[in-house]
Amino acid sequence: AGTTPMHRRHDALVAAARLIDRVRRLAQDHAARGGGYFVATTGVIEARPNASNVIPGTARLVIDARAESRPLMLDFLERLDAESLALALEARVTRTRCERLSDTSPSACDPSLRELLRASAARLGLSSTDIASGAGHDTAFLAQIAPAAMVFIPCKAGMSHCPEEWSEPEQVAAGASVIFDALLAFDRGN
Repeated sequence: AGTTPMHRRHDALVAAARLIDRVRRLAQDHAARGGGYFVATTGVIEARPNASNVIPGTARLVIDARAESRPLMLDFLERLDAESLALALEARVTRTRCERLSDTSPSACDPSLRELLRASAARLGLSSTDIASGAGHDTAFLAQIAPAAMVFIPCKAGMSHCPEEWSEPEQVAAGASVIFDALLAFDRGN
């Protein structure tokens, strides 16, 4: 008497689960379009009342999306909004809100400084690869008022911005040497 038949349930977590998959698919689609770096992930999932024998009445997701291209990001957000509404309707639940918790425009590093760093790495016999970083860095703010660039060094197992992040002292020293050499070259006007 206290159970709801499957066809009458309004399970918010079903819509959330489908949206998590849709976030990944939309991100893959946007990344495949070109226009540089594009990633998205669902990093926070909350269901209430969060009990094994109770139909979730609410679900909250926090999605992190990062892109080099502002138009590509805006398209992603528009499609995500439409998809989340459609998935809620399909699951017979109400999507109460969809809001941006943070919105930062992408910042490009200065091409001449990037070339200066690349040349310094080559002079020191080090390899270099141009990469885009979706992480928030002080450089994004500095780039608004002055030319800026960054040097990244390898992290153990490619893990960064987490407790497991680790770089060998030799790698840290190599990165510092590239910056020092680039500063000297900049000072010489090279």
